[in-house]
This record gives sequence, C-alpha cells and structure tokens, in this order.
Amino acid sequence: MFGRLYIFAANFTSFMSRMNGDKRYLLLLTTLLILAFCSCTNKRGYLISQSDTTLDESVKVTDTTAINPNDTSLRYIYLTFDDGPQLGTMNCYHICKSLGVKASFFMIGEHAGTKHLKSLVDTIFRSYPFTFLANHSFTHAYENHYKKFYSSLPSLSALDFVRAQDSLHIPYRIVRFPGNSTWSLHDKVTGPKPTLKLGRYLDSSGYDIIGWDVEWSFRGKHSAPVQSAETMINMVNNYINSDKLKTAKHLVLLSHDRMFNGASADSLYRFIATLRKNPHYVFETIDKYPGLKKNKS
Repeated sequence: MFGRLYIFAANFTSFMSRMNGDKRYLLLLTTLLILAFCSCTNKRGYLISQSDTTLDESVKVTDTTAINPNDTSLRYIYLTFDDGPQLGTMNCYHICKSLGVKASFFMIGEHAGTKHLKSLVDTIFRSYPFTFLANHSFTHAYENHYKKFYSSLPSLSALDFVRAQDSLHIPYRIVRFPGNSTWSLHDKVTGPKPTLKLGRYLDSSGYDIIGWDVEWSFRGKHSAPVQSAETMINMVNNYINSDKLKTAKHLVLLSHDRMFNGASADSLYRFIATLRKNPHYVFETIDKYPGLKKNKS
C-alpha cells in the first residue's frame, strides 16, 4: 500500500503544480485519493476454479525450509513463467506439482479478464509456498510498446504495475519488467539503460525487480520452444557454476506459460525431471532470492 501511496503522491504533486495550487483541485483530488485507497483491499475472493485448477494435496513438494543454508554445495534454481494466466499455465503448474518442485508465475493483469482466467491466478496464489504469484505489469508495456513505456514519466509507467498489483491481489511487491532483464538488488538497479529511470523509481517505492540469467526461448505464432529439453539442461548445468549469474549459486530461468501448451509440455517435464535428480540442486520460489526487500502490498 505504501508503494501505491508514493506513486500516487508523485502524480498528485505534478498535477497540483500545473494547477498552481488551486484549493478546489486540492480538495477534489484529496477526496478521490482517500476513496481510492479505502477501496484498495488485498482480500482475495476465492473463485470457483475450473476442473484443471483443482489442487492436488496428495503430491508432496520438497520442503526447502529444512535445507542447511550453510551447505556450500547447494545450487538454487528459480523456475519463472511469464505472461500468464494463459493457455499453458496449468500445464506448467501441474508438471511442477507432479515433480514436487517450486515455481514462480509473473502474471499480467489484463490477461485475467474472465472468471476462468482469474481462477488460474487464484490457484497460483493459494498454492504458496509451492507456487509464488508475482507482478508482470497490467498491460505488458502498453501491449509491447516498449519504447513508449520506458520513455514515459516513471510515475506514469509505474501505475501499470500498481494496477496489476491491485487487480490480481499480488501479495508482495516483486515485479519483472516486460521485455527486459532489469534487476534491483540491495537497493541497486541494473539493466538496459532505457529501463533504469523506471527501475529506480519503483525501487525507491519499495519494489523488488527480478530479471533472469537463462532464457528458454520461443518462436512462431504457437510460441514453440526453440531449445530442446536436453539443450536447456546442459545450459543450466554450465551456467549454475559460472560467474555469469547475477548472484553466485542462484540461477533464475525465464520461460513463458504458453510455450508448454500441448505436446511441448513433455519437454518441460523432462527438463525438470532430469535436473531434480541432482542432489545439489534446490528449486525455490523467487521470493527466496537473496537481496530482496520483500515488502508486502
């Protein structure tokens, strides 16, 4: 909530400066601001889920809380799926669940436009600590207009994340920028230059920004995976002990829900099933990544 207050306050100040402090506008905007935040609750109304969103309580997820943090042989993998809710979201969910590994879903507000799609978001939320719900903006940079999105006033672009945070009832202020691997760790923002102003703005508002180390790419109108499961396994094995990671021993993998809708879901299963056999690999949700503020909404 304090992040939203900060962002609204910035826009309020800018607007008032243009109005030359007119008391009528001050009274009107103050009233609207109070009403807006009184109505912004983070209570989640439990929706009736479709059949594919049923939670399977019989599957045991690896208890990572029992892991010794001083064990230097461990390597942490953060599976992250972007752009949900969409076709493929529940395939990713059920594959991870069946294999007992944790995953994080960076979701887009305007994608949750129906009761069914909202139920997918709710399933991800309710399955914590197995799955973690995170913020990928409301419009995905104004429907992929990246230049306009990142060149706009940071206080305006930031509202896209605020809107997603509220509409999806996302519990923590952990976001991923559309189309860019930007990071904010230990109060330092790094990434492509066009994203830095927005990154610093959100960081100062209490948000964490998560990029990625390795990407499982897709192509074509059906978003088919480019790399095979075996190629991705080799890539993870090579990267996880390298100096190319943002944080040593912690690997963030980017993929997209829709890549694994249909027959290609098998490649995700084989990828995870192979990696989880390694006793030194731990699958975690992104909120456990080191260096985050982890502020609640």
